[in-house]
Amino acid sequence: MFRLVYVLIAAFFLPTFAFAEPMSFRSVSNGGNMSNCCWIVAEGEITDATPAAFDAFIKQEISKIGSASREIRIVGNGDDVEAGLVLGQKIRDGDFITTVGKSLIYSEPWFERIDEGDCIAACAYAFLGGAVRSVPSGTRLGFGPYLDIARLFDTDERTISIDEERHRQVQNQITTGKIVEYIYRMGVGAALYPLAASVQLGADARILTPEELMSLGIENADDTAGPWKADSLGEGLFSEIRTRNSGRILSLICHSSNYYIQLTVQNGALDDIQTLMDAAGPSFFLETQSARAEVNLRKIGKDNDGESVYLMMTTNRAGAEIIASARSIRPVSKVSLPRVYSTPFHFLFEFTSIYGDIRLPKRTLKVCA
Repeated sequence: MFRLVYVLIAAFFLPTFAFAEPMSFRSVSNGGNMSNCCWIVAEGEITDATPAAFDAFIKQEISKIGSASREIRIVGNGDDVEAGLVLGQKIRDGDFITTVGKSLIYSEPWFERIDEGDCIAACAYAFLGGAVRSVPSGTRLGFGPYLDIARLFDTDERTISIDEERHRQVQNQITTGKIVEYIYRMGVGAALYPLAASVQLGADARILTPEELMSLGIENADDTAGPWKADSLGEGLFSEIRTRNSGRILSLICHSSNYYIQLTVQNGALDDIQTLMDAAGPSFFLETQSARAEVNLRKIGKDNDGESVYLMMTTNRAGAEIIASARSIRPVSKVSLPRVYSTPFHFLFEFTSIYGDIRLPKRTLKVCA
């Protein structure tokens, strides 16, 4: 038999995820006439009524203008994780984009996007529903464990049966399973749930770092690359990173004291890339956040699968070390390219964000030296 008294538990051990008002939805605009000039504002505490409120809002938007804006800028929180899962599934079913951030009036009735604000607990789970997700610098995404709120706020000092206690435990296990399955279905790394579950009662939510956002697949708006992987190549070694969206692979190879950089493009057109590189010239720079590495194009060809094009470039030891330390890469041509060539050249070699442990490619170079 169990006697359950949870009055003080609720007061002292629950994390403070409550928001001043229930989550509301509205459509706003910055006054422009482009498709991305309008978005949905979602702000407040997620409750069990929030999913129905979202349905009603979308239905109203469709009846007024025929469709709803695709981007949802969301800030808020709430302890009702299950309601967050339901809302997130509705967001995914509607193929919406989610961004953490506030929306403020700059000149009535026009709004502007502000990269500030938090999306915590139930809000964070709902945010995962976005087909494309962005957590800009200046905003925060935080998770906590699932809590049986009804049980924690049960102030009735009654005696309950073992069967009732077991039923509650089973229900908690079912909810945990729903959360894990939802995380998987949203295309997020399974390691997220242990992070969320590690938060102690009464502690602040687990705020994810930029590196965790990318490694877990939560931040997927940009064509980020990483993490680094390493392997042997004959008598040499190589490290490589792959971009999330375009599937480009950048390899850093060392063999017999020679250093190579290879870019592999999935489903690339060999003739188009050859024409582009003829215009760009055989020598150019790959510029990182702190330095430039000079590279020389050595060969363009097709991989054995016949579907990927690779560009093999040479560099020196210093250039290889610069690329190994890169958090971003952009190409810089030594010639003045016409716009018809400059934009594809930029897109081909640009890596806007590289994540992962840069000690791995550095160690690869050190072993190879």
